[in-house]
Amino acid sequence: MERHKVELHIDNIYASPEFDHAYVLILKEKGGDRMISIIIGEYEARAIIMEWKGITAPRPLTHDLFGNVMDALAISMERVVIYRVDNGIYYTHLYFKQGANILRLEARTSDAVALAIRMHTPLFTYEDIIENERLRHTDSTDTTFIGHDAPKMEEEVKDEEYNQLRRLEDDMQKAIEDEEYELAAKLRDIINKLKGGH
Repeated sequence: MERHKVELHIDNIYASPEFDHAYVLILKEKGGDRMISIIIGEYEARAIIMEWKGITAPRPLTHDLFGNVMDALAISMERVVIYRVDNGIYYTHLYFKQGANILRLEARTSDAVALAIRMHTPLFTYEDIIENERLRHTDSTDTTFIGHDAPKMEEEVKDEEYNQLRRLEDDMQKAIEDEEYELAAKLRDIINKLKGGH
């Protein structure tokens, strides 16, 4: 019997109240109210939130690099499917297409979502999974609580980007003092690009 797919989108990300350096990713069905929550790592959460909020890193992050390699090799990511849940762990397949060939690979769900949002790839799960695993709206998981930490997460990412900008400016100044003008010019271009994105 064929399983019915349900398309998902990112609804929210917030710091986990239970685990240090972990975040909760909320995926919601398109055109519906059912949601599932997935615990993900801090790095993957930052990668997702940066793309979700339109924050550009000065250099490609790991998921950006993977996407750039796919573009260079003319490989498209067709879809992401969360196909199984076992003891709270979500299992996910990535589907790629190169020419007439279709390739399916296993991936961590957090990595799959980070790639999907960058590659504008649809994200799915199955009806039985979202029905069995969907969030129950209790006092600890209401939408007000979920919404509180998203701006905080965004501010943390912006602070990190600001610190990186300051380091680049220091490096440019040092390059000028050392008369490494070609390096200074490259750093200046990166800084101007970063500032132009704010």
